[in-house]
Amino acid sequence: SVTITWGANTNSGSTVYEVVASTGVNTKYGLIYSGTAVTAKHIGLTVNTTYYYRVRSLNLDSIYTGYNSEVTTHTLAAVPGIVTFSGIYTSSVAISWTDTNSGAAGTLYSVETSTDTNSNYGVIYACNYVASLNHIGLMGNSTHYYRVRAKNLDNIWTAYDGEFTANTTAAIPGPLTYGTVNTNSVQVSWTDTNGANTTYSLEASTSANNAYAVIYQGAYAASVTHSTLNNDTTYYYKVRTKTSQGNWTGYNAETSTRTKANVPGAATFG
Repeated sequence: SVTITWGANTNSGSTVYEVVASTGVNTKYGLIYSGTAVTAKHIGLTVNTTYYYRVRSLNLDSIYTGYNSEVTTHTLAAVPGIVTFSGIYTSSVAISWTDTNSGAAGTLYSVETSTDTNSNYGVIYACNYVASLNHIGLMGNSTHYYRVRAKNLDNIWTAYDGEFTANTTAAIPGPLTYGTVNTNSVQVSWTDTNGANTTYSLEASTSANNAYAVIYQGAYAASVTHSTLNNDTTYYYKVRTKTSQGNWTGYNAETSTRTKANVPGAATFG
């Protein structure tokens, strides 16, 4: 809606005014008000649309004046509809929202994101409406908050449509590497492919793809030492990840290393 006000310009209180409106410059005007008030409310309008107005007077002899100068304004944009997520992956989120402005020309949307609820937001998209937007380059098993607002032709922003949350899925851990290998211990490391609050399960076996046991379960560690091992023995390792929702990923590729043999005993002479 738009509220229009004009000056009486010394006319009497019985002077009748007619207000006409259009969505085009000096063309296709329609009557929206006729009465003695010096203000009128134009309702049922389209969001973020340009409207043109002019007013004339009618005296007691039903003689019209000319119109005053044409003036223009823009209706506000509507607050965008709720954010939905059409795809959530390990490193990206597909974001959609309802176009409550019905494709009105000149409506710009600002999509913002943060990893903190209701704070530290940054703009990831600022342009016309799109059916879907991909937010890429994210960490696995991380929480992201989103909000959207719209701007009309007068650069006036709407309120945000609320705050909406998506959790990326956990990524399978990166490849295993081995640091110090001794006769009775192995130092195991892997690439941290996920965000905070991710649980890793490191498992070991002395048989390829068989009889694995958990040797470490917890937050990411730069390295884990597997100790109390047999010398000169092959050990197989693999790691998987648990999401904040309690779901396990698959394992990374199984790899192996071999503990060192013991130094031979002292030589003797027969």
